[in-house]
Amino acid sequence: MGHADTSASKVPPIDFDEAHAAFIAHANLSTHERFVELSKLKQTILVSRKMIIEHVMKEVGKCRTDALIAEMHGI
Repeated sequence: MGHADTSASKVPPIDFDEAHAAFIAHANLSTHERFVELSKLKQTILVSRKMIIEHVMKEVGKCRTDALIAEMHGI
């Protein structure tokens, strides 16, 4: 199965401090507030899906169907 090149030159550094802070903030939200945030994320993904699929196609070298099904849906 083809995977993107994950060499250090291509993978952006991860800011673990920011990720940890986001995790803590999310953990402190109520169930309803988490649902609202996840709904916003879902809408962002749906609105941007064409761009996301094209980016996956470019990075991984898969056709549109494979990029959508295998990469975005984790199959």
